[in-house]
Amino acid sequence: MRTLDEAQRRIEAYIQFYNQNRPHRKLNKLTPVYYRRQLAAWGLFSMSTE
Repeated sequence: MRTLDEAQRRIEAYIQFYNQNRPHRKLNKLTPVYYRRQLAAWGLFSMSTE
């Protein structure tokens, strides 16, 4: 990494990957996005932002 901006972009990309695409052991090895969708399909989680 040569610049602070490049480092910041890489860190933000990793945070997004970690929070949205990486399977989590505590979520039964599902990604957080898939886990939320599964809960919403069962009526246990609302996908709305209200």
